[in-house]
Amino acid sequence: LHDTIRPPTFYTFRIDTTGAAGASFRLFIGNNAVSDTIKIANGGDWDTYSTVTGKTTALAAGTQVLRIAITGGNGNLDAITFAKDVPVGLAERNAEFLQGAQAFEVYGVDGTHLRSFQANGVSDLKTQMQASPLKGGIYLVRTLNSTTNLINLSK
Repeated sequence: LHDTIRPPTFYTFRIDTTGAAGASFRLFIGNNAVSDTIKIANGGDWDTYSTVTGKTTALAAGTQVLRIAITGGNGNLDAITFAKDVPVGLAERNAEFLQGAQAFEVYGVDGTHLRSFQANGVSDLKTQMQASPLKGGIYLVRTLNSTTNLINLSK
């Protein structure tokens, strides 16, 4: 399996997987491994997924070909999400200054607009994002006054 991605540098990844005992895989950019062997949890059936997270090695800027090599057993990959590796803690501390009722626009790390929220500060925004169909991950959040911050949504 391979796909084309445009990495800026290091990436964190989140992969929803299920598989048989002993199933595993590795991520490659071209012929270079960018992850250790990733073990797939046995979900008991092919519809029960678990989430695996990790961090890639340094990736060159520009369009790259992502390859996934199955290294053991049988597995099923449902979704792979990449996010630019950033100091989320610092960005979230800055985001706490965004208090009061306002409109928030939520974007994926690739810049795709995902949703709009009306919230009373960041804590309320995170609660609404948690209740929404958004998956866990890192999101760019912009206010109407163009303040942009990162939110790490855990689900």
